[in-house]
Amino acid sequence: VFDDVTWFNKEAFERALRCAPVFAAMENGNFALVKNVSGEFRAAASGAGYKLNALIEALSPARAGKSADRKQQETPEKPKERKI
Repeated sequence: VFDDVTWFNKEAFERALRCAPVFAAMENGNFALVKNVSGEFRAAASGAGYKLNALIEALSPARAGKSADRKQQETPEKPKERKI
C-alpha cells in the first residue's frame, strides 16, 4: 500500500501467468484456453496500472459481460449464403 493504493508486483504476477498455463494444462489438458486467459489477465493488469483494486474491477463479471457485448458489436456479421 502506497498513498492509499494497493499495488501488486508486476514481475511476480507475470511469472505466475507464465507458469499458469503449464500447470492448468496438466490438470485439464487445455493449454490454449489457459494461455488465452493468461493473456487476458496480463492485458487487464497492464490496463489497471498494476493497482489491485483496478485489476479486480477490470476482471469483474459485470465488466467482462460488457467487454463481450462490445466485441460482438465490433465484429461485423458475415453475410448469409444464398442457395440457388
